[in-house]
Amino acid sequence: MDYCKYPKAPIKTINNLSLHLGVDVSDINKALLIPVNSRYKDPSSPAYKKDGTKRLIKSPRDPIRTLQRKINTTLFCHLKWANYLYGSIPKGEKGDVKDYINAAAIHCQGKSVCKLDIADYFNNIAEHHVNNLFNDFFRFSEDVSKVLTDIVSYKSNLVQGALTSSYLAMLLFWDLEPQLVTRLKYKGIKYTRLVDDITLSSNVHDFDFSLAIQLVEDMLKAKDLHLNQIKIQSSSISTELLLVHGLNINNKLPCLPKGELKRIRAAVHSISCVTDEKMRRENWFRKDYEKCLGRVYKLKSFGKNKSFNNLINKLNKVRPLASSKDLKYAKKRVQSLKSDYKKGKKKESFAYRKRYFFAQYKIGFLKVEFPQAYLILRSELKKVKP
Repeated sequence: MDYCKYPKAPIKTINNLSLHLGVDVSDINKALLIPVNSRYKDPSSPAYKKDGTKRLIKSPRDPIRTLQRKINTTLFCHLKWANYLYGSIPKGEKGDVKDYINAAAIHCQGKSVCKLDIADYFNNIAEHHVNNLFNDFFRFSEDVSKVLTDIVSYKSNLVQGALTSSYLAMLLFWDLEPQLVTRLKYKGIKYTRLVDDITLSSNVHDFDFSLAIQLVEDMLKAKDLHLNQIKIQSSSISTELLLVHGLNINNKLPCLPKGELKRIRAAVHSISCVTDEKMRRENWFRKDYEKCLGRVYKLKSFGKNKSFNNLINKLNKVRPLASSKDLKYAKKRVQSLKSDYKKGKKKESFAYRKRYFFAQYKIGFLKVEFPQAYLILRSELKKVKP
């Protein structure tokens, strides 16, 4: 049976937890004394769902962020993940990538597909389920489980934006999902879960997924969750093109849906028409260029090397140009880092690291237009590395 597993010895005391995380017990206790509302902040820009409703996303502040990062590297990154789980987890034991492309590949050449969505997934994962996960799956003591649950939760639930939330969301059904997958396999149904998106497929044309949906709903109800009924979609190969995670699965390997390459070419053509140097220094052009570049790189993932090379060459001719504002901004960033570098522990914080790497990106942007300033600022930045 395919299942998730924690391969290391369970942590039984808070002292052992502090050793695993590489922090003092006093640092853990101080972090736990911080009020919940002060542990997180709103993201710089809001995110919205496809239906237009705002997503509840919170960004953890230090020291909670630091502890969550250490939990990821010491606990979650060493797990053995089930083969049917994809997204937000490290590569498999054989180095296979667990992304949406490989998730779609499982269902290639299926005759019938059913797509399910768990309603408001993160916000409905309750604190007691997280505690049970640490206690039962990891086999940690009650004290350790309670402390870890406190560190990773927000107002008695998980929240998107916390560094640990994706891992915990993937693990939630560790005790129920293996049996479900086995039962579905006996029915000739393939199962994958990409965080909160569940996909079922069958090699039988016009397959009836009603029983399979019921079994999935039973699993969700055991964790106080439910399906988004509006998003339940069943389709068959004769009625429409079968798509999984936005990819065509009618062939042996997942590929881009019909017309996507044409749309990417049109986007590149639109960008490449902007030849005015003044416009290429504008922020709006830079954002559009980077968005287009990301779409072009997607072609490489699907073996469209010829199209990828042609489109990259076109984009290279109209790369965004640095302006005097970029130079001024980069100098200001470096000066701010140099000032904070002298302030002891401040240079060890996550905020400092984030600012450092952002400054590094901004300086790199100056290389072509301001080569001398680029070399000077890069040298100064190396002296204040976190």
